[in-house]
Amino acid sequence: MKITIKQIFPSILILISLFFIYEGIVKIGFWDGDNGPMGGFYPTIIAIILLIGSVISLMQSLKESEVKFFRDDFKVIFAGAAIIACSMLIGLIPSIAIYLVIWMRIIEKISWKSTLIFAGITTVIVYLVFGVWLAIQFPMGLFENFL
Repeated sequence: MKITIKQIFPSILILISLFFIYEGIVKIGFWDGDNGPMGGFYPTIIAIILLIGSVISLMQSLKESEVKFFRDDFKVIFAGAAIIACSMLIGLIPSIAIYLVIWMRIIEKISWKSTLIFAGITTVIVYLVFGVWLAIQFPMGLFENFL
């Protein structure tokens, strides 16, 4: 049996998720009986979800006879890299808005009206939930020095 990238990548993700599960439970702390969740709670939950998804992906890749790569798979990867790069330049909130507009208009071919309404509402919800309610600091990019 030939080992392909579709087996290597999930295997690496399994190792990474196991590392973060260990860190979250043993080093940072997962749960305190008196105070509830500790600092490692959320990262551990995400790592467990990543572990489950990676194991499923690895099992599915072992069933495939030949490796197929689809063009749409690369669009998702490049879009994720672009939103990270743009968040360093212009900040996360504008990056989310631009990402949604480009994705919905160019990839999904949705009308401008629906695209702008959805992107606007989603951006406002993300800002209100994470920025205001949870008080999470978003990356501001190059504009941070001007504000």
